Amino acid sequence: MKCLFATGKIRALEKRLPNQIDIDRMINAENFEKAFQVFNDTDLSDNLINVLPQDFEKAIVADMTQMRDLIKNIFVGKDLLHFLFLKYDFHNIRVLLKSKILQDSNYRQKLISFGIFSPENLESYILLDNRKALSNSFLKGSLNGILRDFSLEKIDGLCDKEYFRLLLKIAKKIKSKFIINLTALEIDFANLKIALRSEKSINDFYIPGGRIKLFQLIKMHLEKEEGVIRYLKSRLKKSEIAIFKDYFEKRELWQFERAFDNLLIAFLKKSRMVTAGPSVVVAYILAKEIAFRNIRIIMMAKLNEISPSIIKERVRNVY
Repeated sequence: MKCLFATGKIRALEKRLPNQIDIDRMINAENFEKAFQVFNDTDLSDNLINVLPQDFEKAIVADMTQMRDLIKNIFVGKDLLHFLFLKYDFHNIRVLLKSKILQDSNYRQKLISFGIFSPENLESYILLDNRKALSNSFLKGSLNGILRDFSLEKIDGLCDKEYFRLLLKIAKKIKSKFIINLTALEIDFANLKIALRSEKSINDFYIPGGRIKLFQLIKMHLEKEEGVIRYLKSRLKKSEIAIFKDYFEKRELWQFERAFDNLLIAFLKKSRMVTAGPSVVVAYILAKEIAFRNIRIIMMAKLNEISPSIIKERVRNVY
């Protein structure tokens, strides 16, 4: 019964996600302030009280916090909550680890408040070595492993590997084929980015759990764009290959990331065929994250007076 109520609630919220008309209005708005006015017609409207255009990020943070609390209240168990919001804890872990090495005193402004664990507890655990800050937490083993051997060059790779290990474990506990397949897709994307970005050996940063095997990734790493493109063309359907057309032609990393987001949106739309269940909630939250990515791209472009034609090249498809 509670699952049906949650699904009904999410289906209603889906209708207020920024649609293509909203995105086009923002892109073609006369200026930054006019683009901000479009927020009033989206699901961000509830969080616009006393928010100025230049502080639009505050509305996004408030909305994501609201969503986290909603999921916490309408679902029994913590697995789904952990699956959806653990990524923000690992963002904070990255920030804190880098500040520990660099002695950066401005790290707090980079922390995100809507993860599973409070930024203050993570800060106490990592920077002050207070091992009571995360007592009995499933995150302690991961953190202790990272803290035993980390450097500035290793932080991102170690955090990605540990995050996806936990995410796949949680996905299997949820026992949803949709969510398990989604996790494998995200792991493959993370591995492909390793192949494209890394200048050093990738053996230690390979993330198991996706379709890509270590020997395949090593080969792609040696061949860079050629290897990644060959792999994608061998695994994707014709309709999915079309999504990567721009990347195949120009081979820019931002085009690869945009194409993956569009592939992800196409995958998430499969949840619409499901009557009820956790996949509906997961699809909605991830679609919201991509919608907010679009909003950030557009608003920063408007602030810098970038032309609509260039903005259109960067935005992702809508849910």
